[in-house]
Amino acid sequence: FGGLYSTIVAEIARTLVLYSGLTVLPDAPEAYAAHPELFSFITAQKQPWQQSRTLQGEFGKWITTMRQAVDGNFLVATATDEEGREGRVSLEFLPEGRFEATIFEDAEDAHYRTNRVAYRIRKKVVMSGDSIRAAVAPGGGHARLLRSLP
Repeated sequence: FGGLYSTIVAEIARTLVLYSGLTVLPDAPEAYAAHPELFSFITAQKQPWQQSRTLQGEFGKWITTMRQAVDGNFLVATATDEEGREGRVSLEFLPEGRFEATIFEDAEDAHYRTNRVAYRIRKKVVMSGDSIRAAVAPGGGHARLLRSLP
């Protein structure tokens, strides 16, 4: 992650936010191989998209995007500029039912200049109308994979 101005979570978030038919990750494969759990977010991006929406943001500063994969799973990603942010992402786009949210987020000490690979992964059960806290480090990101529960 030599000259990147983002955290590792921001990079996986951008694979969803910046839509392309070809996902390209900057840096050497070895840098990502050290964090295989992050690839579950990327491999869940099954296309064609059933729906895509920009949920919130401020042009040139930060963005939150939602996409529904062809298998019905929902993916949400937030990426920011050099400023850290904290907010909530509403899940009102979800249909009725319960969903397991796998949340990929910057660690509290993450920063694009000093600690780019500090992150944590947590799981939570959510429903439509809930919201998820999204704290992003300076140059950071936040990604959520939402799978329907029986």
